[in-house]
Order: sequence, then structure tokens, then C-alpha cells
Amino acid sequence: MAVNINRDLAQWLIERVEEGTPEKQVRRNLQDHGYDRVQVQSLCDFAYRNTKALYAALAQFDHDIAHETEQDVPLFASMAALELPDDNSLLSLTHDGGPVRILASVERPHVVLLGNFLSDAECDALMALGHSELRRAEVVHRETGNAVIDDRRTSDYATFQRGEHPLLVRIEERIERLTGLPTTHGEGIQVMRYSEGAEYRPHFDFFDPDGAFMRRRSDTGGQRVATLVMYLNDAPAGGATVFPDAGLAIRPHKGCAVYFAYTTSNGECDNLSFHGGAPVVRGEKWIASKWLRTKPYFSDAE
Repeated sequence: MAVNINRDLAQWLIERVEEGTPEKQVRRNLQDHGYDRVQVQSLCDFAYRNTKALYAALAQFDHDIAHETEQDVPLFASMAALELPDDNSLLSLTHDGGPVRILASVERPHVVLLGNFLSDAECDALMALGHSELRRAEVVHRETGNAVIDDRRTSDYATFQRGEHPLLVRIEERIERLTGLPTTHGEGIQVMRYSEGAEYRPHFDFFDPDGAFMRRRSDTGGQRVATLVMYLNDAPAGGATVFPDAGLAIRPHKGCAVYFAYTTSNGECDNLSFHGGAPVVRGEKWIASKWLRTKPYFSDAE
């Protein structure tokens, strides 16, 4: 989630932290000045658990003032948790097929099941778009960062760049409204087909924080923080998205999507986000996936 912050607010938060003001008191002060619950949570997360980002924002303000270009700075929380309203809709998030609904949510791992995220027509169009581009799916090697074939992942996939097709643009903009993260903080959408027997054994979507890949490429999009899996068809049998350590399984249903975040407010990776795609028992499963990052991400092809 993103929250805009000006220099006065950044300075005030830093002063409160440096003088040892309890977080509870800062929360009350922010609420008294009209900040909503989500804004208060994000600001306090930065002040008390990601102070380096707050100091960086203040330095950016000082730089802008020196160059007469001062403006509000958006801070992007490392914990990409969704704001969940009290009712079963997501604000005004709608499309031609109607409103997007919250069907279920889990606090940890942070998992939100969304109904009607895609219309039937969009699901069909995504499958058609990916069908002619399918190839054997690969995984990112822990050390090199290269894409390699791995028996743990036996699906086929098609990868697309952001904005490559009007349909993808429309869906990417919807994801931006859902998460509050700009489109530039996401990788391109992948369309995947799991044939009968295909699976993706349990794994983490975030990159190994201690691996050579992250040490070399942390400036290229940063760490992954969340995933959105969109279900494009009703798999006849099998193919659930499973979180084995959390005892959670989500069955594919056309048009639904599951969003899960896997970093905490202090940037640590949540091991409960360990997940996989169970083997398809009968028929095929089609999904589209989107991975979100802490920083703007641009592939070599963009």
C-alpha cells in the first residue's frame, strides 16, 4: 500500500521516534488530525519499523527543496496488505462484469480471496491470448537468477510485458486500484496452463534474501512482496492453491482471484506464505499470475 507524505509530516514522525514517544500516542495524534486507519497503520509502520525509509524520504525532500522541486513523496509499505472494508465489496472496484467481492480473508499468511475479479469474457480472452505462446514453465535459479527448467513446476506458461495488450492494461490498472501499488511495481502477467497431472510443488514466491541473486539484483525491482493468482477456468478436479503450513486450500473458480502478501511490516519474509499448486486430477487448470515488487521493475525487454 502507498501513503503520500510531506516534509512536515516526515519530520514530525522522526522527531516522535527520536524522543521515544510511544506508538500508541502517535496513532492517537494522527487519528485526531484526520488520518484514517490504513494511513495511520502505514505511517506508524514506517516510523517504528522502517525508519530508514522515513529518513530517505526526508533526504529526498531536502534535495527537492534545494532544487525548487518539492512535492509529496509516496512511501510504499513493504507489507502489501490489502485494505479490507467492513462490507463484502472492495470500494468502487468494478468492471463490466460487476463489482469485485471479498469472499474470505486470512490474517496470516495475509490471504484474500476475491470473487468476480475477472469477467468470464476476460478469462476467455486471457486463455486465448496465452494459448499460442505457451512453453514449458521455468523457475528463477537461487544463485544466478536465470530461468531454468525444474521438475517442481510442470505447467506451461506464456509471459507478457506490462502494457503489451489492451486487455493486460485493463487488468493491470485494476490490480493497481486493488493494491495501491503503481503498475510499475509489478512484473508482467503470466498466463499458465496446468494439464492433467501438472503441479507446482510448494515454494516461496519471494527471492531468497541471502541468495546471490538478491545481492546482485536488489536494485532491479527489489524484493517480491505479494502475488495475485487469477483463475481463468473451473478446473474439473484438483489444482487447488495450497498453503500447507497454514492448513489452507483454495479451489480454482473461474473469475476469482487469490491475493497473498509475504513480507511483514519490517520487510521480513513470512514463512507461512509457503504455497503450491496441487496436481490437476482431471482436465486442465488455467491461471494468470502477477507478482508485485518493492521498487519499480523493468525487464530487459522493456
